Amino acid sequence: LTVGEVDLRALALEMETMFSQRCEESGIAFAIEFEGLAHPLVEGDGLRLQQVFMNMLGNAVKFTPAGGTVAITAMREEATGDVLVTVSDDGIGIAPENQERIFERFFQVDSSATRIYSGSGLGLALVREYAVAQGYTVTVESVLGEGSAFTVRIPVAAVVELDEDE
Repeated sequence: LTVGEVDLRALALEMETMFSQRCEESGIAFAIEFEGLAHPLVEGDGLRLQQVFMNMLGNAVKFTPAGGTVAITAMREEATGDVLVTVSDDGIGIAPENQERIFERFFQVDSSATRIYSGSGLGLALVREYAVAQGYTVTVESVLGEGSAFTVRIPVAAVVELDEDE
């Protein structure tokens, strides 16, 4: 890891630049919201964080149908001071029995030869590995047929600066 200060707002805007055309072409709305965080800086590896969010957003776009929404939301959890960055979608969702398994290398919910979605089954495994290597955690909440929300929790110890919006 190459640890330094990472501006989460700049990273989210970079992700918007990378994914907005793909979303537009697929008929998917893309949104970014920073709840009470004007300029959040955290300690981390900027390249690995970029890969984390690229993988999460890539999946969100892949599994969200036209007319759906993909969003990045960042907020500070009052109780702990941790920063939570969530990538959410209103796509196909993940069955409860698969929600932890999706972080395993090469695991795919549908591994049949007739599956609709392509992929190697490595993206979310790398998301978790890169997050854990930096002292972060990644969780998923999902309802089959309604969508998913993947949250990266950045502990308060890794927060460099948070200018609160007035």
